Amino acid sequence: MAINFPSEFQKFLDFHKIDYSVNGSVFTICKPEISIRVISVGESAPDNRGSQNITLYEDEWVTKYQLVTNRLLANLGRQKSVFARNCVVKPISAESAREFLEKNHILGYTACSYKYALYIRKATEDINENEIVAVAMFSAPRPMVREGKKILSYEWVRYAGLAEYRIAGGMGKLLKYFIDKYSPDEIMSYADKDWSDGNVYRKLGFKYSCDTEPIDFYVDRTSMERIPAKKILRDKQYDPQDLYKKYFLLRNQGNLKFYWRAAFVS
Repeated sequence: MAINFPSEFQKFLDFHKIDYSVNGSVFTICKPEISIRVISVGESAPDNRGSQNITLYEDEWVTKYQLVTNRLLANLGRQKSVFARNCVVKPISAESAREFLEKNHILGYTACSYKYALYIRKATEDINENEIVAVAMFSAPRPMVREGKKILSYEWVRYAGLAEYRIAGGMGKLLKYFIDKYSPDEIMSYADKDWSDGNVYRKLGFKYSCDTEPIDFYVDRTSMERIPAKKILRDKQYDPQDLYKKYFLLRNQGNLKFYWRAAFVS
């Protein structure tokens, strides 16, 4: 069911005593200085990303409220920090990875060849000893040709920390573990333009490759379930004539593609 998303978001900011100014659907947070655009159902993200740092969608606000708001509060510096130096990297089972990512990653779990987690060494006030605080997953290598040379290229498919916390140094520690263990020639990864400008990848030694195309989704007008447009269009159970009666079309901003190569650090 649709809501007055800008009004609901304004109530959220007021509840958390976050100072802001608002211009239409763009909220500018005073400290830290971050602009947030809210997209109501029936709208799509603008073609030009503009100056906003984060784009929030009404359907995810409704269906994934806790995850979205926790991530937002972490970006605004309102969550507690866990430091990667106080954690150890270990392999993780598919079952444990699924359980963690379904709770802490906006896209949930997907099958991957390599799965690792950060486990906290000592209990804190809120986290038990040996509890998982972050997960990273990588694909199997694929042969590629770069500048006439055959290499093995991996994809960094998922990273997520506990949604209620800022995991300082978590990405870097998990990445270093993977590089030290497998000596990859190349690692590809993607930054979600709705949440990131990709600077975290640049700090980790990645280089920008390109912007990917925006992705279309259909959002159920009643349940707010988001379904990839490609799935709906190829699935014969959906009647094209009834499509726009039942669904809103939503288009996100796509991703920023980055790559890391061993040659960058050799």
